Amino acid sequence: MLVRSAKLFRPAANLHLQSLLSGVIPGLAVCALVALSAVVLRQVTGLTVISPMIGAIMIGIVVGNVVKIGDWARPGISFATRFLLRTGIVLLGFQITVAQVLSLGVTSLVAVALTLAATFTAILVVGRLLNVPRPLTELIAAGTSVCGASAIMAANSVVKADEEDVAYALATVTIFGTLSMLIFPLLQPMLGLDGETFGLWAGATIHEVGQVTAAAFQAGESAGLTGTLAKLFRVALLVGVLATLSMRARTTSRKNLVATFPVYVLAFLGVIAVNSAVSVPEAMHDIFATVSVAFLSVALAAMGLKAEMRSILRRGPRPMLLGLFGWLFISVAGLALVLTVAVPG
Repeated sequence: MLVRSAKLFRPAANLHLQSLLSGVIPGLAVCALVALSAVVLRQVTGLTVISPMIGAIMIGIVVGNVVKIGDWARPGISFATRFLLRTGIVLLGFQITVAQVLSLGVTSLVAVALTLAATFTAILVVGRLLNVPRPLTELIAAGTSVCGASAIMAANSVVKADEEDVAYALATVTIFGTLSMLIFPLLQPMLGLDGETFGLWAGATIHEVGQVTAAAFQAGESAGLTGTLAKLFRVALLVGVLATLSMRARTTSRKNLVATFPVYVLAFLGVIAVNSAVSVPEAMHDIFATVSVAFLSVALAAMGLKAEMRSILRRGPRPMLLGLFGWLFISVAGLALVLTVAVPG
């Protein structure tokens, strides 16, 4: 009887899987094509300051507003913005080990954490004063204080903002993170910062990981490594930011918090723990990093395809002013905390 039931169940399961894949693949292929075009454009133009993730959403917005995306693509687009996004963020954990982070020293970690907390809080307060919609304010706060595009995408799993809000928030971290990357190395000699102090400042304040490394390594290898580790510590602190957003989204009762908190973030912490306890080959680290960027790029391409430019423009200049405030705040506050907490005297 059990054998007969299993035989009956197997074709039904295969049929369900085939139906699911046939519905997902067309839209997913479009998202992948957009993400791939962003990588090709980056290589051809030499604009390496634009990460594949940012390029993917920019091209996605253009394509989505020029070409009408049919209903046939929607299952694949939804799959990209859910499964691929969360998997990509979980795989970020393979870039972080507890030992690497602790090598910065307690005072440096405190300076980075305080910079993040102060920036996140300040943007939430000023966003309310500027009457920027709460979901968009929270996305800008997460992207500015933590790790740019990855933080915005992760935060949106809690915030549930419109695609247009996501696109606008990504525009702010792209513009101001790029400005930091270009301006900070010019400020280093003017401020009299040594390599490691400069790297710590860059890692504690610049938006994207790629932007941090591009700026910090200009001051030498030691500065580059310090900046990268400080930035990875900020990525790890994404968990705390998401917990805060979860509590803001619902009441603070345990039941609601557990229901709202993204489960994949626990997987992200688990990956960090495994990466810290087990010696993962360098080749595997490279593979995980590549897959993570690829998945996040495809997810952002999907976001771009769903975003309407008219809706983005209707948000007006206030969110961009909020992004400008956040950039100036994190840059100044981060420098002050690095100099007074991490490098006292």
